Amino acid sequence: MIGKKISNGLTVIELLVALAIAAVMLAYAVPAFNDFADQRRIASSSNMIIAGVNYARSEAARLGTSVTLQTMNGGDDTNEWGPGFCVTAGTPGNCDTPLNIFEPEANVTLDGIDGLDGLVSLTFDSTGMLTGAVDGDIEVCGASAAEDPGRVIRLNAIGRASSGELECFAE
Repeated sequence: MIGKKISNGLTVIELLVALAIAAVMLAYAVPAFNDFADQRRIASSSNMIIAGVNYARSEAARLGTSVTLQTMNGGDDTNEWGPGFCVTAGTPGNCDTPLNIFEPEANVTLDGIDGLDGLVSLTFDSTGMLTGAVDGDIEVCGASAAEDPGRVIRLNAIGRASSGELECFAE
């Protein structure tokens, strides 16, 4: 047994190989995680819009009066709903005394298009129907609009919301 050496540690070469493998794995994992986070933000904001519409419709029927889904700051024509919105009793609504407030995720745009382009409020009557028979879409796009698919929320003339896939384009 003379001459046999027992090693209990790592050599520098083994450590460098392990670090190189970890670096390659991280190089693939970080962009994938960022895409996952962007898609989560888009999905969360899309679900929030649908929840807001459904909440406003149900509150209108429950209270037996008009209820408005009102943007917090609809000044940006390409992101009317992005700063957030509230549900409030009355026509038009006042976000100073809301029934509920909805705040979308950061780095997500919520742009009304078609019949909802430029609209900053949606009012539901006491039966839960959308007044004015306006229908249109709200596009939900992330910060990497050229790379990430978005969602479109379709609001029909009676006020029912549905969701679909959307290809976002950077402006």
